[in-house]
Amino acid sequence: MAKNYNSLGLYKRLLKYTLKYKVILFFSLIAVGFAGLTEASLAALLKPILDQGFIGKDAFFIKMMPFMIVGAFLVMSGFSYIGNVGMQKIAQNVILNLRGQMFQKLLTIPIQRFDDQPSGVLLSKLTYDVNQLLTISSFALVTLIKDSATILGLLTVMLYSDWKLTLIALCAGPFIALILRFVSKRLRTLSHNIQNEMGELNHVVEETIRGHKEIRLYNAADAMNTRFNKTNSRLMKLNIRTMIISELSSPATQLMVVLFVAAFIAYAGNQVAQAQLTVGGFLSLLAAMVMLLNPIKRLTRLNESLQRGLAGATSIFALLDECDELSATTRITERFKGEIKITNLDFNYGERVALKDINLHIQAGQTAALVGASGSGKTTLANLIARFYLPDTGSIVIDGHDISDIHLDDFRKNISYVSQNVVLFAGNISDNIALGQTNLNTADILQSIDKAINKAIENANAAEFIRQLPARLNTLIGENGTRLSGGQRQRLAIARAFLKDAPILILDEATSNLDTQSEFLIQQAMENLSKNRTTIIIAHRLSTIEKADIIVVLDHGKIVETGNHEQLIAKNGAYAKLHRIGDYESDT
Repeated sequence: MAKNYNSLGLYKRLLKYTLKYKVILFFSLIAVGFAGLTEASLAALLKPILDQGFIGKDAFFIKMMPFMIVGAFLVMSGFSYIGNVGMQKIAQNVILNLRGQMFQKLLTIPIQRFDDQPSGVLLSKLTYDVNQLLTISSFALVTLIKDSATILGLLTVMLYSDWKLTLIALCAGPFIALILRFVSKRLRTLSHNIQNEMGELNHVVEETIRGHKEIRLYNAADAMNTRFNKTNSRLMKLNIRTMIISELSSPATQLMVVLFVAAFIAYAGNQVAQAQLTVGGFLSLLAAMVMLLNPIKRLTRLNESLQRGLAGATSIFALLDECDELSATTRITERFKGEIKITNLDFNYGERVALKDINLHIQAGQTAALVGASGSGKTTLANLIARFYLPDTGSIVIDGHDISDIHLDDFRKNISYVSQNVVLFAGNISDNIALGQTNLNTADILQSIDKAINKAIENANAAEFIRQLPARLNTLIGENGTRLSGGQRQRLAIARAFLKDAPILILDEATSNLDTQSEFLIQQAMENLSKNRTTIIIAHRLSTIEKADIIVVLDHGKIVETGNHEQLIAKNGAYAKLHRIGDYESDT
């Protein structure tokens, strides 16, 4: 659900992260403020330097002038250094905390969100968007405090010298505010558009890297290049428009200041001529006016950075405010028996009906095979049993407990899932097999052949090829196992499921990438594994399906037949037809 994020609310929320470092923040802002006041003191020094030194010819003061100027610069530089370093440290910690929370949120948001949003967009939030907050949490505060202090100090110098002339200068304020208000709205909109295009650019690049083989095989390089260039061109145009708006604000603001400086000089010249203002006072006032240009220029440019930062904050907090995957508070510590009862279940993907009026009862320890043509809903049903999604209506009950009423951690520790699309992680073989198993570590695995992982790789028929690898279990497999064959990757995923030893096992085309001999060996292991375990198999090979206790035939999201192989063949219905043509295609 879209949420409105106003600027004030975003600032307050970011301030909570910054205030975690109150001590560093306090001293940093004090240092930055003193740096700004010290800079303003340089203009104040001009009056005594001219009036007492050059005009009054005070010998002692003339000797002290170089030390006063150098001392003022040293003090200003020292305070600036302390303030900038402190604020940068705070900013990096804020980014660290936010990026950590964002990554944690990615681990807990509903899986549906990954279906709705391209991975490149989510990646852009953790990389590009979060970096925009550096401007708000460090640069913006430093510039705001330092330049505000400088302007305050310079105005004090001007008021002390001649309050009437100062009022002339202050008349530029309302005009500058109007310019900034117009520019702020345009920059905020452009920054949001830039973020969206950055997300799309990351998405195109991510797809290109992930599908580089298919792109080359199907000669799609030109199409992908065109797609990238279009997105890149839109991004460039948005950046140029942002630059134009940003650059327009600075000269427009400075023009206002220069016009009032001209009026000031005309009036001040008359004051000097009438001896109502000393030469030192005039030059000190003029220097303060000129010195106001830089901090005002920086503050107007700061607006662009602030709008980018606020746009980034909107994107970040929109992710952080996402609802987590629903998890009940009921804890179940005992191991599941594995009885699954599905009643009146309906599920839709948006407007598309995926499953309709599903009623199914699988006894604990049974092996159930889901068969049907592509798009019949087999994988969707398996995903619902694994609670990747929640049904729109109806219920899934395991051992008398509705799965929506069970704490997710307790539920999923009782489920093992091997999909047709194997996912492996960069690292070694042992890390991938022992994924999520906190009770095991690499040392345990390597020291004892009797450990569970060795049994798992034996059951998955992976032991032989692992022994042939130079580093065996410590072999690095590359991103998503690119250094392994398809069958080897599949067997590692199966070994991972065996190691978990969950009472409910879901195999979605888990043997699809194995040769006949490997599949036969794994099926033997699965027969042993299926004892006292509920197994749900999606497969198209007859040898796998025939041995199932119950075969569930789906067609266009509905169950049309259930029974064992002999019963369904005898019915001569949908299953018998599939059996004759050998059509057990998998779906998504």
